[in-house]
Amino acid sequence: MKFSKIIILISIVSCLSDVFSQINVVKVDFSNIGVGKMFGLAYNEVIFRPSFERTFGKNFSTLITYEFGKYETGELEHTPSNTEVTRIEEVYNVKGWGIMPEVRFYLPNKRRTAPTGFFMGLHYRYRHITENFIDSKNVNNRIILSDTTISNDAIMHDYGFNLGYKLVFSGRIGADLLMGYGYSFGKWKTETDRNKIDSFFAKQMDGFENRLRLEISLAYFFPKIKIIPREIKVIDGPYLEH
Repeated sequence: MKFSKIIILISIVSCLSDVFSQINVVKVDFSNIGVGKMFGLAYNEVIFRPSFERTFGKNFSTLITYEFGKYETGELEHTPSNTEVTRIEEVYNVKGWGIMPEVRFYLPNKRRTAPTGFFMGLHYRYRHITENFIDSKNVNNRIILSDTTISNDAIMHDYGFNLGYKLVFSGRIGADLLMGYGYSFGKWKTETDRNKIDSFFAKQMDGFENRLRLEISLAYFFPKIKIIPREIKVIDGPYLEH
């Protein structure tokens, strides 16, 4: 856990420094809001993920990200006992919240400093999740949901790295594009309860998944970002008469 403590310490110290002495960014990731349904996938994330970023030095920054929402869902076609009409209903979901400190290095650029341009970073993410499953049974070739909901809590951790690029549309508005990967692990509060969950759904979290990070965030800068215009160089050369 030493790695996570170092990242947390750097993030806290940077974020407690004078707000207006550095460049600050508030951003919200909107890539995980119903993305699965957009592409017709059975499982999808619906996660709200705001972040606060602050620079230190010319090429570094720290971030604190908070997230909450639904990490996984699963649906089942069933027929209620009091009707002959078949319904599709959500029977499995994984909900929770998390916090993620992060340290970034922005590649040096003569025209701009952090937090713009290409970057690489290290992150640690802590998450508390709850897995819920409504059991079902087959009665006379009809799938009927039971009145019992199986719930189980877990604490998850993952360490990872990421690469990305921060665009600047104007002095205050920009976008953050990121792709990352982390090694995840955790512990369920009651491991035996997971044996009661249908393996079709349970396998989604067997290895504490969601290691991959794909984010597209809208960013707001303060104070205003200043980018030095490109220099136009005039090269003198021989003049040829025609």
